[in-house]
Amino acid sequence: MRLAPLLPLVSLIPLLLAACDKEAPPAPPTEKPLEKAAATASAKATASAKATASAAAPPGEVPAYAAHKVPAGSASDGTWTGPFEVVREKGHLGLDYVKAMDECVKEGKALCTETQWSRACEADPALGKIETWTASANPDGRLVVRGAADGTCGTRTLSEVNASVPARGAVCCDRALGIKTSNKNEAFLKASSKHMLDYEKAVRDRDAIALAAVYADTVSFMGKDYPREALLKVHQKYWAAAPDQWTIFDTCDISIDKSQTDPRLLTDCRTIFHKGGKIFVAVQRFLRGGSPMKVQVIGDVNSLVGGADSPQDSAGGKETKERVGILLLTE
Repeated sequence: MRLAPLLPLVSLIPLLLAACDKEAPPAPPTEKPLEKAAATASAKATASAKATASAAAPPGEVPAYAAHKVPAGSASDGTWTGPFEVVREKGHLGLDYVKAMDECVKEGKALCTETQWSRACEADPALGKIETWTASANPDGRLVVRGAADGTCGTRTLSEVNASVPARGAVCCDRALGIKTSNKNEAFLKASSKHMLDYEKAVRDRDAIALAAVYADTVSFMGKDYPREALLKVHQKYWAAAPDQWTIFDTCDISIDKSQTDPRLLTDCRTIFHKGGKIFVAVQRFLRGGSPMKVQVIGDVNSLVGGADSPQDSAGGKETKERVGILLLTE
């Protein structure tokens, strides 16, 4: 699957109440059509008002929302994102995670990350009334769901990837990476976000030329050194074997690695991988250095759940049969 280039809110409308719990009684044969329609509409309105806010909304009852732009800035937890656009199209209900992501991809976007959702909801609390998947995951592999029919901006639950809930929709955003760092310089934040999103896009688009532009002459991938051209060939081999793969970065923690003579940027990204209909969750490490900053190291996975045989044991040097990185290499 390909995620198109993705990411800038007009006000969102509140979620309509769920379906009626009773129907108007049938009109007598002598009742005029217009009178019957009015009676039916009145009965439905009364039933809807009595329905509980948590009742499942059938497809078609959650309205579309005009695109709304959110400027660059920080969420309440300090995570920064660049500008992005958020939108909800009609339908997109009762879908599992992968299908919900597919619907957003059709719009040239992706599911909003939890940080994007939070920032959008802070701007318009009406978003809290819409239950939606996000492009964020819990360390245990469950996916983050935000909002609910009776919810607020603080409503947060976790769900298995294959779950489908009738009232759960897909709110879509342009791609905007969450950045956590002590360096609050705006130019640094923008450059770091662009670098990682360019990398994500190159992998998503299976673009070896774009990857070549961000790799150093030699790249250490999962503990093994590759000349740049050799690693690109590994990418291409993998893409041919896994045509439905995609990778999406959620939030990246950025700091300075001073273990070398020349300081390098250390970037740890919470990442969701898709391959063969399965979702893999991991924390992926990148080290960039030199001038200009190039990817020198794609490091060990810090945590891995949701489909691989077992985590990589960094201390013992053991590797899983399915090594998770941007390639999800299969030995």
